[in-house]
Amino acid sequence: MPNETQPQAAEPQRCSVRRLPDRQSNAVSEGLAGIAAMLLNQVRMASCAMLLVFPAIADAEPGSTAGAIHFSKLSNAGNVLPADAALGSGGGDWACTRDNLTGLVWEVKLDDAAHRRHMTHRYKWFERELARNGRAPGLFAADRCAGAGRCDSERFVAEVNAEGMCGARDWRLPNVRELETIVDFRRVGPAVDPEYFPNTPDSYYWSATPYSGDRSIAWYVSFNHGSASHGFRDFALHVRLVRGGAGIAADASMSGDVAANCNAAMAAATPSGEFLDHGDGTVTDRRTGLRWRRCAEGQRWTGDACAGDAILLDWSAAMAVGWTTAGGAEPCGDGWRLPELLELRSIVEERCHSPAVNVWIFPSTPAVNFWSATPFVGYLGDAWTVDFAMGNSGYHEGASVHAVRLVRDGRRNARSANELR
Repeated sequence: MPNETQPQAAEPQRCSVRRLPDRQSNAVSEGLAGIAAMLLNQVRMASCAMLLVFPAIADAEPGSTAGAIHFSKLSNAGNVLPADAALGSGGGDWACTRDNLTGLVWEVKLDDAAHRRHMTHRYKWFERELARNGRAPGLFAADRCAGAGRCDSERFVAEVNAEGMCGARDWRLPNVRELETIVDFRRVGPAVDPEYFPNTPDSYYWSATPYSGDRSIAWYVSFNHGSASHGFRDFALHVRLVRGGAGIAADASMSGDVAANCNAAMAAATPSGEFLDHGDGTVTDRRTGLRWRRCAEGQRWTGDACAGDAILLDWSAAMAVGWTTAGGAEPCGDGWRLPELLELRSIVEERCHSPAVNVWIFPSTPAVNFWSATPFVGYLGDAWTVDFAMGNSGYHEGASVHAVRLVRDGRRNARSANELR
């Protein structure tokens, strides 16, 4: 059994959280005011990213609670509770949290060793349905959870559905992108809102997403700092259930063919049909409204491919490329910019690796780390990246050099180029 705080999995680079005092304070002495201004700007940009990724926010009526990070408490019976409701096992006690941005409803853990949903319980990854497990079910085994016998994710889902938690019986393991939506990138240890997700160990939580490169591996999210990565399915990790949303879809094609480095048994996360080709080396993801450059910076669009090599820049230079290209546009404006972390993760194709991207939409993508515009709050000077070899997120020193892909905001759900003018 792996160590709970350091599983032997494909971890992001520099995965251990080192807090601010661990580094010399020279960065602080250079001007906390400037750093604070940068972080405020990143919060503004992150809000724009959430508006694009989750349509419900953009469609909200003026004056509604949508448009800002917001949760609601639900009782064991499924009713909405006041914000000061207490956690408990009674019918009127708080048991679940609804994300009003995504519409997803989440299980809340309890600090009660005798309870099925105790915060320290851990599970093997197991899913017997072939259309959702990448053609490999994983393992069921005993570890640390309530009751005797099997202690795996499938059994836990079945037991929670049998008891009808929060008045529902359609609970499931979240996919990796859903699980990332409750990460609070303003925090570390744990990287989650403690008011609505108490009793959250700053450790690793299984997602339902298989890993394409190895059928014995699945994706997880670290709630120590927020990274998405993958580990062997026989690891005993934490689980947080969800309901609502799409979950893991049945098999679906990415395009007419499936690349040799893709698992055809998995559904496409970025199907080609969801991208509108503008014919100028850019595409719009109809689901998010984000318009992407098909080539990494340094490469040249030839009409059907990306020629040349991607340039590698440090974080400040990468940010400058975005703002220079944008002509100084404000966040949420029309200019090209460096994407936020979850925006960049939105074009990862989880059923592929080396590179972990839809190569028909983003040809010749190097299997390297790409910068995001999201700073890592656990260590001043670091910023988040996405590794397009495997698709996982991590963080690096701002002085290190990585590739850049630019994005701009567009119209969500556009079906033609005319709608995007």
